[in-house]
Amino acid sequence: MAFKLLPLTCDGIGWLRIQGCLQYDFIEEAAEFIGIWLILVAALGDLTDAAPKQRRLVPFILFTLPILWTILLTRDAWLPRLELRFRAKPATIAFESDLRLLGYQVKRDEESVELWLYPSAWRSHYSKLGFSLHLVDQASGKSIASQERHTRSQQRLLLAPSFAHIYRKQMAVEIPPETPTNRAYWIVLSLWREESGAFTSQKVLDSDHQLLSETQVILGEFALPAASSAGSAAPLALFDGSFTLGAVDLPPSARLGETLNISFSWRADAAGLNDYVQFLHLGHINSGEWWVYDQQPLGPRLPTRLWYSGLADSEVWAAPLPADLASGEYAVFTGLYRLSDQERVPVKDKDGLPFVDARVPLGYLTLE
Repeated sequence: MAFKLLPLTCDGIGWLRIQGCLQYDFIEEAAEFIGIWLILVAALGDLTDAAPKQRRLVPFILFTLPILWTILLTRDAWLPRLELRFRAKPATIAFESDLRLLGYQVKRDEESVELWLYPSAWRSHYSKLGFSLHLVDQASGKSIASQERHTRSQQRLLLAPSFAHIYRKQMAVEIPPETPTNRAYWIVLSLWREESGAFTSQKVLDSDHQLLSETQVILGEFALPAASSAGSAAPLALFDGSFTLGAVDLPPSARLGETLNISFSWRADAAGLNDYVQFLHLGHINSGEWWVYDQQPLGPRLPTRLWYSGLADSEVWAAPLPADLASGEYAVFTGLYRLSDQERVPVKDKDGLPFVDARVPLGYLTLE
């Protein structure tokens, strides 16, 4: 009753500065817990007088319960810091509204993506914010699944060695069953602020992670694998023991100024670690003129850094042929190079013999 009569106190009490306003209901609840504990201790004293020869385990348990309960009440202060130190991936991401993301965990299975966030903010700011989690198709830029969660400040004791508390927020999205496979997806986080029923996206002021936009930060990426299928029985080329080029469907001729449609089949025997680019070289038999066209082996839908062991897929290229190329017969070659250093990837034929200049001959093509 005394707490209910206290006036609202904001900004500070004398020389003691506080952020926001004191919330006396939390102090009242803490006092109630202390009162309950004192009553239990008094009851224990009466029981001890009535039965002075009880086993030592009984008072040990009774005195231990308040300690355990105190630890439980303050878990929102120490548990996020413990997980942030030993389990979370560190991050340095600053948003508007004075919120900083210090770390996160990503857990994924075939059906869902779970995200644990460790943001830090003043309590009065945090209660007005919310997070949005999106799974974004890297090729199209469209969101395939999302979840929005209001922060809702925890209603427990928030004892902490700093004024800006570290919170622990869990979010999860289900991957729709019809989601296309063998595609790359980003895990994208954004922050919004609620003011008078309006929701305003908060800009990212500083980040050590890649941004998708000024309000969206990429926390991870993954490939959604397809059901395994048998690879080519007679591979055309083996790249560095990891990727295998199978069947290639090269047309006998094409028209200048139009597109060259050529199909490549790929298989991965190990997980990809680097970004590779595939080149297509056309060399004129008589003049020696060369035409070069580069793109990712499976296009932008699945970069090689996300290829997984057991991948088997194909891609039809639509390479635009310049109208001013010389007509005639061309020798066609292909291969891979690392995007980071532009070095070609060593490649061998099915018998283990290396190809010259790390280029795989595909045959001949007549341009008309």
